[in-house]
Amino acid sequence: MHRPLVGTALVVGLGLLTALAVACGPPAREKPPSPPKAEEPGTRVTPPDDKGAGDKRPRRRSEPTLPPSDAAPLTDEALAAASYRQAGGGQTRLATGNGEGTQSVRGDLDGDGDEDAVVILEVAVDGRRALELAAVRNDGGRAQPSNATPLAADAATARVESLAIDGRTIVVAILEPGPADAACCPTVRTTRRFALSSGSLVPGD
Repeated sequence: MHRPLVGTALVVGLGLLTALAVACGPPAREKPPSPPKAEEPGTRVTPPDDKGAGDKRPRRRSEPTLPPSDAAPLTDEALAAASYRQAGGGQTRLATGNGEGTQSVRGDLDGDGDEDAVVILEVAVDGRRALELAAVRNDGGRAQPSNATPLAADAATARVESLAIDGRTIVVAILEPGPADAACCPTVRTTRRFALSSGSLVPGD
């Protein structure tokens, strides 16, 4: 009559022993983290483009441009017929009188989009020929010269090496003879800069 009780006790005892073995056994090992996936050759993650509607970064403004000019060009005939005011007083022309244009260049001197001109004058001063510079503004194809400014006192020994318009600045290089130079062969260079302001030539930067 007591055998069923013994069997039951054995079953309970085996269950307790199994539970204790599980509780006292070594802890389960955690699974190590998997290594980062290597980037496949030839692939790259591209960050999202931030140039969208919400882009509020300042943008560079384009420089204003002058509208194309429809003014008549400043011709050689207009330059020759103009009356030029010499630095020491008096008037001269390129085609007649005591002056002649030895060199000229064209460019926009006043920023209105029209092509103006710069002229080298050879004029009579105190019985000698001198070199002077005049700017000529284009007024609808009509020449409007500025007062001339002196460049060299003796045109017989001086020479204009170069004449250019850089932006709105006139750049002229003059060669004059040094103490050891012959009159025919000047070697001393002087570079001068001018700008047109209110119809008159002023020293430039």
